[in-house]
Amino acid sequence: MFKFLQAQEIKNANYVGPTRRFLAYTIDIFILAAIRYIFAYILLYLWYAKSFFLFANQYRQINQNSVNYDIKEFYKYFISQDIFFETILFAFLIFIIGSLYWILCPLTRLEATPGKAICKIKIVKEDNKLLNLKDLIYRYFVALTPWLFHSTMFLALYAKNKALIVSCMVIVVLWYEPKVIKRSYRAIHDFICKTKVVNK
Repeated sequence: MFKFLQAQEIKNANYVGPTRRFLAYTIDIFILAAIRYIFAYILLYLWYAKSFFLFANQYRQINQNSVNYDIKEFYKYFISQDIFFETILFAFLIFIIGSLYWILCPLTRLEATPGKAICKIKIVKEDNKLLNLKDLIYRYFVALTPWLFHSTMFLALYAKNKALIVSCMVIVVLWYEPKVIKRSYRAIHDFICKTKVVNK
């Protein structure tokens, strides 16, 4: 057993460990947050803020004789107005910015996201070839899967459902567990997409 693990370690010497992957991911999150903030601020200033203030004034005029505002009535009115669809569009545009960051950055000369480039690592196929646009899109959406369980876990915390909380935690842990077992530090989305994170 020890010889097998030792052979695996030698075979997968070029794989990047979880510490550097996490560091690269953290750097990317901060860079992406800055980009999203600038983009969101421009949108808020040029478009969304005007629509929201117009909506607020209309709602205030309709309820000017009411002392107490009913939050349920507010949401019903909010959903029935154009501002609701503009809010969905605003959130979608912010999401698109993140998607473009993770998908397009590896296609540049960096061959990786800025965080991975700083940590001198990159994502490649199992045969060490670079990923194309189709591969990156597929990997991105597969890699989003754990976030569905993260979101569910927050909802479970709100609902105080202990069984659902534990189930989501176990699934998220198992998603990344192959990194240790296989000694290749590959998550499930790496196995599904036949990719690996290696040193540049």
